[in-house]
Amino acid sequence: MIAEAYIFAVPLISTSCFCGCAGRTQKCNIHDYSYRKCYVGSLCYRTYHSSHLSFGCGTSERSELCCEIRIDSYQNKNFTALKVGQPETLAMFRYRVHEPSKEGWRFIFEELVPVSMNRGYSTWNHHKRHKLSLEVTANRAFREMQPGMYYVENGNSSLYGSVLLNDIGESSLDKLGWFRFINGQWDIRRGAIKLRQAHNVYFTNCPDQIYYSSIDASYVVFNNSNGQVRHFDMGRLMSSDPWIDIAAYENRSIVVQHAEGLHVTMHIVTETRPKISRHSSAYTDFVGSIHLDEHSNHYMIVTFLEARGTMLGSVWNNETKSKLQDRVYVPLANTNPANFTTRISLSASINGTQYVCFHPKGDPDGEICHWLRRVAA
Repeated sequence: MIAEAYIFAVPLISTSCFCGCAGRTQKCNIHDYSYRKCYVGSLCYRTYHSSHLSFGCGTSERSELCCEIRIDSYQNKNFTALKVGQPETLAMFRYRVHEPSKEGWRFIFEELVPVSMNRGYSTWNHHKRHKLSLEVTANRAFREMQPGMYYVENGNSSLYGSVLLNDIGESSLDKLGWFRFINGQWDIRRGAIKLRQAHNVYFTNCPDQIYYSSIDASYVVFNNSNGQVRHFDMGRLMSSDPWIDIAAYENRSIVVQHAEGLHVTMHIVTETRPKISRHSSAYTDFVGSIHLDEHSNHYMIVTFLEARGTMLGSVWNNETKSKLQDRVYVPLANTNPANFTTRISLSASINGTQYVCFHPKGDPDGEICHWLRRVAA
C-alpha cells in the first residue's frame, strides 16, 4: 500500500561568485544577496558571505563574497518517491469456464481472482454462471518487500530501492529527494538557509576573482569548468533480488510478483458436477547454475525443459547423496509443456558446486540429477 508520494529530481548545480573589498564601490552587498532568490534555471538562490580575509584587498581589509546557486534537474529526468506501508499478499487464480462442443471444448469466459493471504485464510464466491466457492489456506510469503521509501522514474514502472531516500517530511541534503516539484514549481524545503549553510567559498585573490567553491550535499551533480561531477547513487532495481520476479508501479499501487513458490491449500465447492481434467507434472531435463548476490544470498537459476506442473528438488554435496543441503519446491505456471526459467533461493550453508536433483511431483522415478557449478559474480 502506498501511503504518500512526491516528485523529485537529481539536482544539477552551477555556482557563480564574485568578490569585492569591503567599503569599496562594488556590486556585492548584503541587501541584494543575503538569503535572496534569483531567476535563472529551475531554481536559484543568492548567498552573501562577509568578513573573509582575501589576498588583494589590503592588509586590514576584508572581502565580501556574493554568489548565485543555480539548480536544474539533471538530464531533465524526474522521479516519483513512494512511501510503502505494510504489503498485502495475494494469491492470483485464473478461473476459466469451458463447455463441451462438437469441436471439443468451447471457451466461455475467464476471470482473474485475487485472494488475500494476509490472514492465512480467505474465501471467494462466484455466482455469474456457476455457483462456486473457493476456500484458500496459506502461510504468508517467507520474503516480503519491507515498508519504506522507494521510487520510480517517471514514464517507467520499474521500482528502485536500496538507497537513502528522504521521507515525505524530510529534506536532508545527505539523502536522495531533496530537490522536489511542489505546487507546480521546483523547490527545496528551507532551501535558502540550507544552501547558505552548505555552501563553502574561498577567494584566493579578490580583485582577480580567483576562488574555490563547494557545496556540502549528496545525491547531486556539480556543473563546473571541468565538466559535470556526479555525487549520487540511484540504488538498484528491486527485481534484481532473486526472490522477486517483477516489481512495478501500476495504477497507484506497487505490484511485486514472487519468483519463489508458496504452498497453498484449496477447497472448491460447486453446486454443479464439473468434469475434471488432471495435468500431471512432467519435464524432459533441466540446466542451471548457482549464484551469490551482493547481499551474500545464494540462489539457483534453473531452466526446466518441456516442463509443466510442479518440480521437487534436492541439493546434495555429492553424487552419493550422503548429505542433504537443501530442498526446493518449484510450481510452474505451465499447463502445457514448455521451457520455464526461474530463480530459486538457497540456504546460506550452500557453498560452491552442488549436486542437484529434480523430479516431477508424484513421479519420484522421474528424477534427473546434474552437477550445477557456482558462477562467480
